[in-house]
Amino acid sequence: MTLFGLDIVRLVIAILVAPLVPGMVFGILDLFGTSRVGFGWYLAFSAKAGYPLILTVGAFLYWLFIGGAGPKFLPCLLIGLILGGLAYVLAFAPGLLAGDAAARDAFRASLILLPVAMFCGGLAGASFWIIARP
Repeated sequence: MTLFGLDIVRLVIAILVAPLVPGMVFGILDLFGTSRVGFGWYLAFSAKAGYPLILTVGAFLYWLFIGGAGPKFLPCLLIGLILGGLAYVLAFAPGLLAGDAAARDAFRASLILLPVAMFCGGLAGASFWIIARP
């Protein structure tokens, strides 16, 4: 059985696993560092940032860019990059929309992390492609 040109089982597995991949990568890297935030924290963070976006915006972008054709690497990667950047901006959106000076200052001070967020989204998008492709 297929949906959007994909086997439904592969699609479900890709949706469940892909958002967790950046958390797994950073969690494994944390094992070799001095920080010790914890593997579970990275997984929880990537799940909270990734699942809402992949189920809403990601599904729409996938349908818009890929449609009935099977998943292609570049569109999946680009969708992931977009979702990673969107996740970063949405973390600050409530404070920015309210005109909160502290939120604006935090956004400016941490803007250097936007490429990291986009990298994580791209990693999730590439992981989605690896799992979902036929």
